[in-house]
Amino acid sequence: MCGDASPTQSKVQRRNDRRPETPLEGIVLLYSSLNTHRPSPRWTTPVSKPLYFHPSCEKDYKTLPEDVQADAGYNLDLVQQGKAPEVSFGPLHSLGSGTMELRIDEATDTYRVVYVAKFSGAVFVLDAFKKKSPTGAVGFRRTSSRGFDSGTSKPRG
Repeated sequence: MCGDASPTQSKVQRRNDRRPETPLEGIVLLYSSLNTHRPSPRWTTPVSKPLYFHPSCEKDYKTLPEDVQADAGYNLDLVQQGKAPEVSFGPLHSLGSGTMELRIDEATDTYRVVYVAKFSGAVFVLDAFKKKSPTGAVGFRRTSSRGFDSGTSKPRG
């Protein structure tokens, strides 16, 4: 049956006229005929969201130690790609829906980077600071909403 095609037909026509001999071959032929003109979504590279810093936050971020900036930058890049960060992270409900924080432990200190990524267009970094707890990375204490000005999402003081 496969040799019935005339020599004047193109390869595409012969491939489309071919009858599968096994069920698996039929699936392969069907799949190849469906995906000849468009790439599969799983093979496309993910589009990264742009990253925007609050103006005063960018200065605070640059004062963090270089290794903390590197960890935060790498994890923010993961967030931009729609992936979960590799460091400890969680929601900050006290600052509004979709506000998240990265928790970066470095030696005896803990650093926080507060961001919002729920919008489809971008990731917004609202704050970056060193946690002011005497226990540092050893113990975790919840960040209180009393220390934040709800209008600017920046620490008071």
